[in-house]
Amino acid sequence: GAGGRSQSQSGRSKVSGSPQPSQLKAGASVEDREVLKGEQEVATAMAALLDLPSITSQKTALRNLRRKWHPDKNAGNAQVATRVFQFIQAHDQWLSKQGIA
Repeated sequence: GAGGRSQSQSGRSKVSGSPQPSQLKAGASVEDREVLKGEQEVATAMAALLDLPSITSQKTALRNLRRKWHPDKNAGNAQVATRVFQFIQAHDQWLSKQGIA
């Protein structure tokens, strides 16, 4: 599609290279399953950022997402939060291409 966007089956535009959660391997731990849930939530939220009306609202939503998953804000679940936060950080280049990061 034009501008790196292609139509998804649902009819919404999908940006190529958008964040995709990890795949669970056989024998995945409880922590791995929690990380996958977090990555799925983050990937959905990151894709939804593009639908927000302004760069300001996109950056605010991204900042809130990073804050939500920051390990310091998740002392009781720091290992999962660290891995999900790293997932967000791993997509900084994608976010920059969208003009958000």
